[in-house]
Amino acid sequence: MLTTVVIKDQAGPGYEVASYRGIDDTLADVRFAPQATVGEITKFLDAHKAVVVGGPKRGNFYSIRLDAPGLSKAELAKLVQRMQAESKIVEFIATKE
Repeated sequence: MLTTVVIKDQAGPGYEVASYRGIDDTLADVRFAPQATVGEITKFLDAHKAVVVGGPKRGNFYSIRLDAPGLSKAELAKLVQRMQAESKIVEFIATKE
């Protein structure tokens, strides 16, 4: 009975499946720089409103979900360029079609 209560409490109203993809979400593959710390990566993701949804995969790539509703392809390309410019954190990034 105690186990049931603990599990029930953990799945509270804030629960979200990490792989959920909304209609305006954009996915990207990213390889973080080897010297990037967990704290730096976390700050980077927070600053760009991104969430890791998968990985690491072959080549140390992670899938991230970008919160970019209503962005045109040109605006999305600029966002990815800004993210790529943070070479201390990002080694490579590209959106998925």
